[in-house]
Amino acid sequence: MASKLPPDVRYVNFRGEPIDLLGTGPRVRDPLPADDPVPAAPLAPADVETVFDALCIAGSPRGKHWLMQLMRGLEWRTQRGKSFGVGEISAALRDLQASGRAEADSGQGFHAPPQALQARLPALLAAKAPAPLWRLWVWADQGGRGAVEAEPMPMSYHPHREMVALVRLVLFSVVDAAL
Repeated sequence: MASKLPPDVRYVNFRGEPIDLLGTGPRVRDPLPADDPVPAAPLAPADVETVFDALCIAGSPRGKHWLMQLMRGLEWRTQRGKSFGVGEISAALRDLQASGRAEADSGQGFHAPPQALQARLPALLAAKAPAPLWRLWVWADQGGRGAVEAEPMPMSYHPHREMVALVRLVLFSVVDAAL
């Protein structure tokens, strides 16, 4: 198959467009939009609380996409009935940070402070979920691919807080099933 690229092009980006290493050519396309879009409508206070609940279930620092996958698995929707997107989650995290209910971990994402987590988590663990919370946690951690009920891929959790968060959810589901 013959290449459609000029003979002097050696590198292409993920779209197959030539990369001008010297910076002398025209821009082929504007850069991708920022990953922090503005939500379509102002967030309701209940939406901010939903993102806070997801942070509490996470139990350790997590990024926006991880939180979005968890809320998708939990079938949580905004007050407008839409799935949470990165824009809504970003706006909610800004509100939570301003009120001291979320903290940013450099390069790790966001987490709920221990006092807020201890106050909210018991009610979340007692609430009904579409699947055991530990399965949804693992499913979100693995990118939200496939069925939640599918056998999880082999996992390796290194940060202590991740292991504690997952074991907490597993132990609760075992105790809950025994009652």
